[in-house]
Amino acid sequence: MVFIGQEQLYQFAYNIFIFIIIVISTAIIATISKVLVEKAMKSSSPYLVARMKQYVFILIWAVGLILGISQIGISTDILILLVGLAGIGFIVSALYGLQNFVSRSFLNLQMQYRVGDVISIKNFSGKVIKITDLNTFLLYKYGKLIVFPNVQF
Repeated sequence: MVFIGQEQLYQFAYNIFIFIIIVISTAIIATISKVLVEKAMKSSSPYLVARMKQYVFILIWAVGLILGISQIGISTDILILLVGLAGIGFIVSALYGLQNFVSRSFLNLQMQYRVGDVISIKNFSGKVIKITDLNTFLLYKYGKLIVFPNVQF
């Protein structure tokens, strides 16, 4: 028979208590992050805002759970590897959207055109009717609508 000493039992109970504190703190921070992301991206498209809130929420929970599990004494090497691979997968899957979103940020810094301007790009010339986080919409000849990704500007 293996007997657990009273000191070891106290240490285990303390680690469980810290784990619970970390989980509760993670829940609070993840909830607050949704509000902060929504305020920071208020001019972005609702779809993009919803996705970013979801990604930030998942990231905060992943970090919180890794910290909590490591507090208990369980090895988190494999878990950290899986989170890293998931992050790489996210970046690869969202590359097109991220490129255009970042391009839109640079367009805001050096706004070369605005809604209502007539611009030319790739042998097309048209009036800018809408600029979103991902695309710029041009009204071409005969009322034809052409959409260009912001990364092309």
